Amino acid sequence: MAVAVRRASVPALLGLIILIGGAGGLAEAHRHALDPFLGLVLGLAAASIALSALIALEPAWILTGGLLLSVFSGNWAHMSVPLPLDRVAVLGGIGAAVVRSLFDDSIPRIRVRTVHWLMLLLVLYAVGSAAWSGTLTSHEPLFALLDRLGLVPFLLYLIAPVAFHSEHQRRILAVGLLVLGAYLGLITLFEAVHVNSLVIPHYILNPDLGIHAERGRGPFLEAGANGLAMFICLIAAVLTFPW
Repeated sequence: MAVAVRRASVPALLGLIILIGGAGGLAEAHRHALDPFLGLVLGLAAASIALSALIALEPAWILTGGLLLSVFSGNWAHMSVPLPLDRVAVLGGIGAAVVRSLFDDSIPRIRVRTVHWLMLLLVLYAVGSAAWSGTLTSHEPLFALLDRLGLVPFLLYLIAPVAFHSEHQRRILAVGLLVLGAYLGLITLFEAVHVNSLVIPHYILNPDLGIHAERGRGPFLEAGANGLAMFICLIAAVLTFPW
């Protein structure tokens, strides 16, 4: 897909590449005792490739994939996956939307409204409260600030009008939610009728993990979250029915 880069943003793009690539390359050269010039060249090349990819990639696909993978959030270790793929995809999609809004002429810019400033004040209050109580650096409170309060959902709320500004992009999200709803519904049905071989991933069947082991809890390991997710997917199905 061709991307029309804003002409006025070309100097800013080059400056961003030099700033990120130069700093990162020199830091890595110092860390691994490499020649500074070689580190600088490698850093600039890596930054150029990364920013070009973020401009070219469709944020709607990345964010939709991240939202679908979020049903496994907190349980990746049970599937022997070392990284939280949902957070990687969501943050990558946010980054792609931000970069494209700055440099791509075909999509609207990010618009900060009053509600976004209120969200920022709430986040700052929560971060200040956690820092005051000494829990900011703890694992659970930190991820609670990111996911539950949460900083990441607030960022998604800000980015969504850019990432899903066209009908085509909204259809990507809708179809993704339809697929997710079908998956969650089938997994819950298989749990109910005890067709255990079709319950994937298999950590769902482990009664020592999570709660509601005797109920249809899906990949969340919690029946309430599973039901809420299916309800959201049902709304998406109703909204997309005219298509």
